[in-house]
Amino acid sequence: MRISVAKPHGHLLVVGVCLWFGGCGGEATQSIPTYPVNGTVLLADGRPLSGGMIEFRSLDNTTLTTTSVIAPDGTFALKTLLDGGRVDGAVAGEYRVTVTPTPPETDDVQAVGTVISLPDSYQISAAGDNAITITLPAS
Repeated sequence: MRISVAKPHGHLLVVGVCLWFGGCGGEATQSIPTYPVNGTVLLADGRPLSGGMIEFRSLDNTTLTTTSVIAPDGTFALKTLLDGGRVDGAVAGEYRVTVTPTPPETDDVQAVGTVISLPDSYQISAAGDNAITITLPAS
């Protein structure tokens, strides 16, 4: 009868690598904190922009995706893509903003709204009111 004994060296290497890189299958990493951001997008004449998309692009972390649909009354509430899901709000920091209005009614099924890049940056704060009014430039 032959008895085989496994050598522990390979298992110790795997355990050591897991410990070095922060664990294997342990506790999930903490998500970056986000803060509520609501606002309104206005046309140059003061009327609300009725539909479209708004994107806040972080100047501090270019991997962040923070967007919202613009409602018919011009309002929006930002959500950020984190940890494979969308979470309410935005990470604190400085952002550049782009707005893509809904394209005008047309028979062209591939019509896309024109992207408007705003010249100013906007600050999202960890403390305080993050209610933002954005007025689009006259075209």
